[in-house]
Amino acid sequence: MKASSSKKGIRMVKVFLMAEVELSGASDMRVSAAEKVIGKASGASSLYVTGNASVDVMISGASSVSKR
Repeated sequence: MKASSSKKGIRMVKVFLMAEVELSGASDMRVSAAEKVIGKASGASSLYVTGNASVDVMISGASSVSKR
């Protein structure tokens, strides 16, 4: 599953195995994955990951990735 988000807004994504994400600007995204989350986050983006997935997301700017 592939998801992207730009500008300000919240996007919720539910995935069972793997997610590839790309965030930019002031985006917020919530992802639930069982195996792996990969991708990029730039600007002032926030990515929230739930589930048992490993997380391999490159961040730049004031972006953050949180695993819950």
